Amino acid sequence: MVIHIHIDSMKDFSELKETLSASAEGVLGFGDKRSARNKTVSKIERLLGDAILEKIGEPQSFNTEKVVKQILFNCGVRRGDLRLVSVAKRVFAAVDGIVHASGSAARAYEAESKIDGNWEENFVKSLTMGVPIETKGEQKEVNKAIRIGGDATRLVKVRQQFQDIFGRLFESLQSCNLSSHDERLTEVLIGNILSYYPFVDPQERKTINIPQKIDGSWVNVEYCIEKIALTDGKRGSTVYAYGLKPTDKSSKAQSILLFLATTHVPAFGSLLTHFTDFVPGFTPGETIYNKGKTEIQGWIDGAYKYSGSKAVKTYGTSLGGSMAFIAASHQPDKVEVFAYNPPASLLGVSRRYEKNIKNLDCELPKIEVFRQENDPVSLVGSKWLRGVKMFRVLPEKQHKLKPSHSMHFSGQHNVTILEIDAARDNARISRKVATLVYQIFSAPIFVFNSLKILIRMIQIALNKAPVK
Repeated sequence: MVIHIHIDSMKDFSELKETLSASAEGVLGFGDKRSARNKTVSKIERLLGDAILEKIGEPQSFNTEKVVKQILFNCGVRRGDLRLVSVAKRVFAAVDGIVHASGSAARAYEAESKIDGNWEENFVKSLTMGVPIETKGEQKEVNKAIRIGGDATRLVKVRQQFQDIFGRLFESLQSCNLSSHDERLTEVLIGNILSYYPFVDPQERKTINIPQKIDGSWVNVEYCIEKIALTDGKRGSTVYAYGLKPTDKSSKAQSILLFLATTHVPAFGSLLTHFTDFVPGFTPGETIYNKGKTEIQGWIDGAYKYSGSKAVKTYGTSLGGSMAFIAASHQPDKVEVFAYNPPASLLGVSRRYEKNIKNLDCELPKIEVFRQENDPVSLVGSKWLRGVKMFRVLPEKQHKLKPSHSMHFSGQHNVTILEIDAARDNARISRKVATLVYQIFSAPIFVFNSLKILIRMIQIALNKAPVK
């Protein structure tokens, strides 16, 4: 006999919680009417939303409906099943782990809906705050500048913006009393900014100060930059990774390795980064990584020893995040991965990773993936590496696909980061379909890009064009 538990008069989730704890099984509902099933589920969802708000300690301006949907996904249950006491118990128990962080990161700038002024002074500000520059003309200048590259004067100005924003963030961290959630969002934002630093081609032996949390305290660590060549320049301009070592070995700071994402700048390797995105059977970035494998692994070995056997923190966005996964598959005992909007790895990288972690005497490497809301790229790929922690970044305002992949939501006000069940994400039908479509289209794109590289090699050989 089915036990019906009426929730008609329940005003808050605490009453429902008491009912669930006292019942081993049964069906929740408004009387015995079948027509009230949807009404029942809606009320349970509302009570679940109340439980989430109470858990984070203060009201936040985020969509509780999305949080509820993420809990249902993580638990592997359908919305209609919430009426079952056993399911409702499991879902309410998952509230404790769903919200990873909610609030606002340390402020480098005051909140703005749009940014006025010259793009050369506001490019990084716009990127990190996730808001556009005021005029269409200025935004076009930004897009044009990203593609031009090689303009030393402009690059110097934009590089300085990165140093300025790190300095502002550190000042804010010192002067403000942030909650643990806000500090976590600041860590995510700093990593997000670092993942974009390779776009401005940091210069060899220059230094940059980056806020780092060491032993529970924020320290403004000075790093020295080292450029690591991944390609030889014979098929286009050289693609670099960027190694950052703390200038003070006693600082306890970990070394940092930054991988470049797909770029539109000819001088920085746009031809090869577009090529490596679509090589059939290979994870994006794998062909470039394989070219520079000796140099990368040698640098990681040296940085690991330099920092007192502390793992190297690798950062990357999109293609850069994928290359960080590849680095972890080769040296899982010496790296940590912080990837933003990356594609998941294909089976070759996953198998290498599984093979190499079998012989580890330590825990699995720390791998964190941040997927921004509506990002399309992170739907592609066979599977996430074992042990990965996945997070969904929800901004206060909805964004379209392109900004969702390129801008930093973590720098906005009222941001929520939810935990995602990586195993269930691997099994999504949408992931399988997106990966199949990607693999089908990779073949013709690979042929087209190969022809472009062949033409460039011929031009270089005939000295009819500069290396670009």
